[in-house]
Amino acid sequence: MYQNFVKSIKRLLKYFKNIFSINVDTFVATKYLPNSEIVKNFKIENSSFFPIHNLTKKMNYKEYLIVKRDGTILRRIFLNVFDPRLREQLIFIHYITRRTKFFADSPIGFNIISRDDPWDYKIELSTNENLNIEITSISDNHWNFEMLKSEERLGLQSNKNEIPFHELKKLNKLFPDQNVDSLIKDYEKQNIAKTAMVPNPFYEKSTLTLGRIDYPKNKLSIIIDNVIIEKEKKKHSDKINSVLIIDNRTFTMEIDDFRNAFEELGNRFQESPFKEIWLYTGYYSANDGNEAEYNFIPLKISKVQEKKLLKMVNEIGNKKNGIIYT
Repeated sequence: MYQNFVKSIKRLLKYFKNIFSINVDTFVATKYLPNSEIVKNFKIENSSFFPIHNLTKKMNYKEYLIVKRDGTILRRIFLNVFDPRLREQLIFIHYITRRTKFFADSPIGFNIISRDDPWDYKIELSTNENLNIEITSISDNHWNFEMLKSEERLGLQSNKNEIPFHELKKLNKLFPDQNVDSLIKDYEKQNIAKTAMVPNPFYEKSTLTLGRIDYPKNKLSIIIDNVIIEKEKKKHSDKINSVLIIDNRTFTMEIDDFRNAFEELGNRFQESPFKEIWLYTGYYSANDGNEAEYNFIPLKISKVQEKKLLKMVNEIGNKKNGIIYT
């Protein structure tokens, strides 16, 4: 079954290569693999961004198989949270947790003073320090990001037994289904209102999605720089006490790609008015922020923070790809 699945994807690769004038280098399929033996039989390689713990009983993740033009298959795990507000909350919790572990000598409490006013979070720490947290995201390109958003929309709505008729039409436009199309035509004949609640044919159904992934039109360094510029242009005050977290939602970018981008950007991060800048890559998490695995890469931190991180590296040691596990 799975061998036929991969062969089908490879055939689709040739098809898309012929019909699109743009450079289509990869093809993606999302599916949960039942066990590691299948991965071994397929000779699937794990991305350099990959969790180190077993995924059994883990929550809020999605597995992508990225089939490259040469036939090799790359396996990536992404934090998969349907509600954007909950995703922001999890990233915030993960940041505060790591910040305390990395840099505090004793436990630190905090109060959330405001949310989305204007920063994503304004908090007061028990150390009498006030911080603003702003979370943004990057993707390979707009098409890939829209694909992610569409899948999240489907996932969010698939938990509901009934949905508005207009939402059903939207979902069917994003993920066409002949049976759903027939349902919609029947409802339209009945002059159903757009806001009327109708049974959800996507309810509790798992969906296998296939799609094209394009490499970014811009260099990764430009993508990162643009998202920082966008936040720097905001008229929000107090950037000097604000932490910018960049949520990594790229498909094709590996750790080495980011290293190269950081080198190209040089002193760009230090010149930013933000107090701290971090790149976040999430893999999975429970809804309360626990039972989670994720990466934080410091792009701009204080000299004191840098000293503490270097001490941690010396004590723990780093693993493959220069990653330390804490």
